[in-house]
Amino acid sequence: MARRRDDRRRHRPPDDHRDRQPVASRARRCGGTTGIEGPGFIAEVRVLASYSVLMFFVFYLLQALTTNGLHSFVVAALADLHGTPLAAASTALTAYLIASAVGVLAGGFLVDKTPRHELVAVTALGASAALLVALGSVSLPILAIIALMTAIGIFQGTVRPARHMLLRSILPRDAFGKAISMVATGAAIGGFIAPVMFGWIMDIGEARWLFYLLAACLVLIALTVLAPKQRIVLPPDGAKRS
Repeated sequence: MARRRDDRRRHRPPDDHRDRQPVASRARRCGGTTGIEGPGFIAEVRVLASYSVLMFFVFYLLQALTTNGLHSFVVAALADLHGTPLAAASTALTAYLIASAVGVLAGGFLVDKTPRHELVAVTALGASAALLVALGSVSLPILAIIALMTAIGIFQGTVRPARHMLLRSILPRDAFGKAISMVATGAAIGGFIAPVMFGWIMDIGEARWLFYLLAACLVLIALTVLAPKQRIVLPPDGAKRS
């Protein structure tokens, strides 16, 4: 009898706490779950049109808008607003780009250390917005401009791993690829809008507003992060085929 109990204990499939616990914690962080019903194709379309995915669509759109606007026009804006020499303004942009790459690496380590990915993203977005307002409002020496652009790059890079983890936390495994394509479409739209909008601002001689609008976009992104979301649950395979 004891040998039989030992055999059953040895052959019992192990509990996969690693899979169950993250799902539970993700559901708590995202405010519960929402079920997606319907046949396979309809369920997939409903995932893409769900409120939670649309919030990330807006997130990616605004982030692409901010990134493209900063990359394309910050050199001209610094020259117009502060009289920064083009070489120094280009150096500030280069520092931003390098710091952004460093921020992505640092953000990856950070999101592994804490489950509060919303806090990481919102803090980095808020700090970036404040520094952009400072760039648009205060006359600064060249070294200070380079330092601020470097800090903005680090904060912007830190957002990206947190963004990825937040999106992953609301999606079932079978829908992740489709949702990525949906939010990437938002990024493409943001990249299209940025040169038109910010180019017009530069044409009318309002370089200061470039920084203010970039900061406003970051605040809006933070609001999409803070908006309550629910983890999406797809029906079982049999229900999707029926």
